[in-house]
Amino acid sequence: MNYYKIVPEKVIKESAEIATDLGESDNSFSHLLLKAEEFKQANMTPMFLLDPYRMDVLCVARETFGKKLH
Repeated sequence: MNYYKIVPEKVIKESAEIATDLGESDNSFSHLLLKAEEFKQANMTPMFLLDPYRMDVLCVARETFGKKLH
């Protein structure tokens, strides 16, 4: 069962800053923010989703998430 929780972009930004301050400039949170910027440049709305069972965070476009694309 896939059940996601929405994570505010602010939390991802703060996490990226903390990781960078700890010396991890190439961190997963920064990668998520880069993906979000790509969506924004394509006039799409990025959404950050947490899979609480696998502890994965995803960045998806609100406009296409869960839809079948042909």
